[in-house]
Amino acid sequence: MLDIKRWILPITVAIVAGGIVIPVFVARHHDSIVQDNQNAAVGALQEFVRLQAQYFDKNKRYATSFEDLGGEWAAVQDLLSRNPTDFNGYRFRMFVTPADKNGAGYAIMAVPASYGYTGRFTFFLSAPGKPVYYYDFGVKTDTASRQVGEYFVPKGARALELD
Repeated sequence: MLDIKRWILPITVAIVAGGIVIPVFVARHHDSIVQDNQNAAVGALQEFVRLQAQYFDKNKRYATSFEDLGGEWAAVQDLLSRNPTDFNGYRFRMFVTPADKNGAGYAIMAVPASYGYTGRFTFFLSAPGKPVYYYDFGVKTDTASRQVGEYFVPKGARALELD
């Protein structure tokens, strides 16, 4: 005959431990997904810079649309379009710099498609040689990113150290 009293404590400990440990592992897994998405967004910005340099070498001006860049970027729909393109949980918005509307400069913003789930930071990049900046708008990320009229780096944004 099975002595149930013997198993009450180990079963209780297993249930309590599972109730504590499993959420911790789930949170860690989610954080790793968010970090992977953020790293992919930064990688995409670096690729954007490379393609802009190629475009400039060929055309003596920077591209003013994603389509101009060709390749995978040609299919990107801007953050403000009806069907913005998601890339690893991020959406992109391209700007022609205010100093010269002829394509003499560029800027791009990468925004989490769903704040907290796909990413936390909004990334900003303008012109070659400039650092990538990041800023956490919090739950107002979507609203804030859609209201931006011209490219800017928010006060308090931090420069990202790239290898």
